[in-house]
Amino acid sequence: MKRGVLIVTLFVVLLIVAACGGGSDESKEKATSVPVATEGDATPAAVEEEPTLSEDQLKDIENLDSYRAITTWSSKGKDAEGKALENSTEITIEYTKEPPAQHMAMATSSTNADQTEDVQAFDIYQIGKDMYMSSGEDGTWMRVQQDESPIDPSFSGLSGGQFFTNLEDLKRVRPDQNINGIDSRHYTYDERVLGMLFGSATGDVKAEGDVWIAKDGGYVTKYVVTIEVKNGSGDILAPTMTEGSSSLAWELQEVNSKDLKIELPKEAVAGATLAGFDEAFPTPEGSSVQASSGDFAMIQTDLTAEEVAKFYEDTLSKLGWTKDESSSSAFGGMTSLSFAKDGVQLSVMISADEDSGKTQIMASAQKP
Repeated sequence: MKRGVLIVTLFVVLLIVAACGGGSDESKEKATSVPVATEGDATPAAVEEEPTLSEDQLKDIENLDSYRAITTWSSKGKDAEGKALENSTEITIEYTKEPPAQHMAMATSSTNADQTEDVQAFDIYQIGKDMYMSSGEDGTWMRVQQDESPIDPSFSGLSGGQFFTNLEDLKRVRPDQNINGIDSRHYTYDERVLGMLFGSATGDVKAEGDVWIAKDGGYVTKYVVTIEVKNGSGDILAPTMTEGSSSLAWELQEVNSKDLKIELPKEAVAGATLAGFDEAFPTPEGSSVQASSGDFAMIQTDLTAEEVAKFYEDTLSKLGWTKDESSSSAFGGMTSLSFAKDGVQLSVMISADEDSGKTQIMASAQKP
């Protein structure tokens, strides 16, 4: 299975898991904690009542003002034919509520049964309505505009709250710990707490790990887990592995930090700008960019084809582009405009989009 396909599958399944409910609160063991008295204390510290944990609360980080979440995953083992498999992934997600911005960087490396290594990298920035994406392979960037970001703040890159279930099986460990500035309660667990993650696993699958949960807010601040697979399937994390081990770690940083700022790198803006333009390709007011790169741009607008044609004739003329009348035409509801500047050939195709009822604009630029 292609590693990219596996990652997409993993994201989709965990997002489905996020919508599922958990176990009964009635079965949760009520424990108490007595903090260790420091030297010189005359009396023991007050008893702390063990909190009731909620699966919804564990993943509730969407109310935070900012954070950075780092996920690392690795797997090593054998497939059904005894061939070696090795995979690793690192995902970093950054989020700020104001100004609304998100950034996800993902790097994957995999060695399949044929011992062929596949390395991939992805970058996504969402600044307001503008989203910039890069596969990282050739430095190509693409820009789109949309109201909804593909990066779900509550998901945050495999947040433990997405698949922790059977919370009554968590075992409290003391003393409490500070995780990147957040006072957190420490628990250990095994595969019973990961029931949603291993719902379709087969064979002998065992897991053990640690999780830290914020005292104030109840969301996961960190977790680590090691998974051992024998004579079966690793399910979501390693579906083709019949024997081996996987490790997964997730950590929350920069929570509500005013120093965390998400800014577009210069190469992203330059890479998503149509050739021949120093700034973004001009668009009519009220239009939306469906896709834009150094080679082409696709735009939708409520203006008519005639209004769009006039907009580009006027705007591009002011920017120093010369219209090629012999290569421009209008026929059958479609308008084609050609322009040139500094050797760059620009084509603008304008047509009605019957599905949306809007006017579709497709521009392409060819360097000399």
